[in-house]
This record gives sequence, C-alpha cells and structure tokens, in this order.
Amino acid sequence: YLGGNDSGANSQDITVVHLDGDGNLTWSGSFGSSSRDATLAAAADGAGGVFLGGFTEGALAGPLLGPHDFWVARYDGLRATRYCSPTAPNSTGQRGVLTATGSRTVASNDVTLVANQLPQQVTGFFLASTTQEFIANPGGSQGDLCLGGEIGRFVGPGQIQNSGSSGTFQLVLDLPRTPQPTGFVSVMPSDTWNFQAWHRDSSVGIPLSNFTDAVSITFE
Repeated sequence: YLGGNDSGANSQDITVVHLDGDGNLTWSGSFGSSSRDATLAAAADGAGGVFLGGFTEGALAGPLLGPHDFWVARYDGLRATRYCSPTAPNSTGQRGVLTATGSRTVASNDVTLVANQLPQQVTGFFLASTTQEFIANPGGSQGDLCLGGEIGRFVGPGQIQNSGSSGTFQLVLDLPRTPQPTGFVSVMPSDTWNFQAWHRDSSVGIPLSNFTDAVSITFE
C-alpha cells in the first residue's frame, strides 16, 4: 500500500493505491474535504484494507474543530484477484495485464477496468462472466480465454476501445447494466464476477487476436 496526497479539484486530497507483488496496480482511490487534506502515515491491516492517518483543514468527517484536525481512517478499496497469469505474449513481446480499481460495494457502482501492456493502436473490449474457465487459443487467437459459461461483451456505445499510443485502454463499468448474452443483468451483493480483455493483435502481418489475464471480484 502507498498513501499520499493528490493536488486536485479540492485543493489537496488523500490518495491510496495498492500494488501486487509484481508492481501492478490492483486498486486505487481518493477522498477528502473541500479544503486541504494530507496523509502522514499508512499501514496495511492484513485484511485487505489500509489504515491512514493525517490532518485536514476542512470538514473531512465532521465539523472542523480547529485550524488543523487530525484523523485516522480505514480505507477498504477494491480487492480484485488476478488469475490466468501470465497470459500468452502479444506481438510486442509483453503479456497483457488487466487491473481493476474502485470499490467492490455494489451500491457505490465504482469499478474501472484497465488493460495494460497491449500493442499500440489496436481495438478491443472487455468481457464478463460469473464462471471461470480456461480455453486455449479460441477461434485461432494467440491468447487464452479465461472465462466460461455465459460471457457478456462490453460492446455498447463508447465501450469498444482503442489502445492508442500508450498500449492501454479502460472502461468505467455500470454494474446495473452488465452485459450477458440474453441482455443486461445487475451485479448483486455476494456475486462473484470475472473480467478479461480481448484485443486485436498480429503476427508477421497476419491479423489475429489476444487476451489479457483476468480478474475476479466478489462484490458486497
């Protein structure tokens, strides 16, 4: 866990990010008052959350009692379990990585999927299923599909992505409208959903496709 400060729209907010053992971002979040807030210390609690301590010059969790109030808070961000790693290399020689940020609380409706380490300027989209599976090279793909059962595709307006010059794309999910083959369904508390990204790829000029690894999220 890393706790720090972000100079954003609210003067200075509190930001916390979590990295896995490989240095990949697994979740991040920020909070604060309308005035200056700061983090002075952060410590993992061993249960998936992090304790933060610092000071605020605004009404962070109640009325300001002095020029600078001290605060201690527990932040419990999104815990997404990566699986199907490492995936097959794509045409860049890198392996596509999927991360998720936000909150696992359904009522917050705050999950963003990010696909990293992709070829530049390729199209792709995200997939969702409540079932995990392993299917090697489906449809002639260079990569492996890590979802099974009913698989939904995020291909609605604005959902088909392009990796651009950074080799990455992302999508903010709308949990009440999660696509499935029969239509949209709503993610419910205690549901476990699995996500993966598909993208175009190539091999010696031959158009192909590939996948990132996958993440699993149990919502509450």
